Amino acid sequence: QVSDEDAARLIGAFRGAGFHVPEGAETLFSIDTWARASLGGRDVDIALGATKFDLQAIRRAVRVPIFGRTVPIAAAEDLILYKLAAHRYKDLGHVESIIARQGRRLDLAHLRIWAQWLAEATKKFEIPGTLEKFLQERGL
Repeated sequence: QVSDEDAARLIGAFRGAGFHVPEGAETLFSIDTWARASLGGRDVDIALGATKFDLQAIRRAVRVPIFGRTVPIAAAEDLILYKLAAHRYKDLGHVESIIARQGRRLDLAHLRIWAQWLAEATKKFEIPGTLEKFLQERGL
């Protein structure tokens, strides 16, 4: 969990950098360590690495220049896994697109190991099966 003061400072820093962050985000961020911000018509998720999966995703993140700043972006495999955990219709569409684009460049062992871990951690036991369905559709 994040203190109210730290949450306010972090959200304030995003606002100061030009991001739009909804009112009240500070309060929610201090509870669930997640918020959504937007800049230039693009939404970004702000999250603190709180789980074993988050920590490894942070280590694997790719550094990308965006709007004159270097920003860590989740590796394709970890983005797939986050979207499988969210399991919303639009996220599953994104999973399908990422797999189609990345194809054989994906680390399939990483995907399978962490899909199982996420299923157990979140009690969303459909995650590994959904992953396998998408992989099989692409012959992976």
